[in-house]
Amino acid sequence: MDDKEKKAIKVFQNKKIKDVATKEKDSFFSVRYIPSNSILKQVESISNQKTNSILNSWVRLAADEKTYKRQIENEKRILEISSRILGQINDDKKRNENIRELENETLKKYLLSRLSQKAQEKKGEKNFLDVFRLNSNHKSVVVSIDIRDSTQLMLNAKTPELFAEFISDVSEKISKVIKENYGIPDKFTGDGLLCFFPKGYSGEDAIYYALRASAAAHKLFETEYKKHYDKFSVVKADVGLGIGIDYGDVFFAPICQEPTIVGKPVVYACRLSAAPAYHTYLNQPAFECVEKKYSHLYSFDTHTISFKNQGSMVAYDVDLNFDAISPKEPEWLNDN
Repeated sequence: MDDKEKKAIKVFQNKKIKDVATKEKDSFFSVRYIPSNSILKQVESISNQKTNSILNSWVRLAADEKTYKRQIENEKRILEISSRILGQINDDKKRNENIRELENETLKKYLLSRLSQKAQEKKGEKNFLDVFRLNSNHKSVVVSIDIRDSTQLMLNAKTPELFAEFISDVSEKISKVIKENYGIPDKFTGDGLLCFFPKGYSGEDAIYYALRASAAAHKLFETEYKKHYDKFSVVKADVGLGIGIDYGDVFFAPICQEPTIVGKPVVYACRLSAAPAYHTYLNQPAFECVEKKYSHLYSFDTHTISFKNQGSMVAYDVDLNFDAISPKEPEWLNDN
């Protein structure tokens, strides 16, 4: 082998070694770099996850703490509001109790001179006073008693004092008749009386007692008027009572600190008391009470009564057979 051939082989071998070395170098750095980069990414990923997890935990803890504080604040606020409401309820309860006690005292004073002797004995009982609950509606028969032509009667009196004495005496005795028939004389109207017979007090036969009291009042006035003839300069022969009766809901309320009844039956009973002397006129609802409870035990006449600027209305003049009826006594009489 000559020198040229040997030189060519050596060059070739050197080149091959260099290429191999280059490949090994590239392979070494490639093998070392790639795993290193992956590990770093993994470490970074793990680190980020842990960091995020820790941050999320902090965020959650902070949120939970805020929520917890908010819940505590809300609970405190609820407790404060509840406490105020309970305080108001207790205050309202005490106020209502005080109002009720005041109403009972007002009622007792009102009823003191307006109840029959039997009812006076029951007046102290709580349930009995509930019959006359103030600021409430009561189904009642309303009776308005009017001394007809009372103005002329007063002018015929010898003195105002004598007329006042006459009116006072008659009113007291009519009030007694009303009370004996389980009615309540509500007020003196100047020339008569306004009375009512609440079903809770007078019972289911309230209309019976109202009519019986009215009939007794007519007779009483006639008798008492004759006794007082000496108080008048001129004695009118046609002086008597006109009585109007109606039935329905009346509202029992303190007006000017004095309990009284108001309502539609009061209005129409007062209007019908314009009946002629010695007559009792019933409005339709009152007449229906008679018709329903005492069929075939009464007779009646119908009349038309006119009112100035208010037209006219039909009224019933009822004659009830009192002796043929056995009215029920009010329930409170039998309560122990």
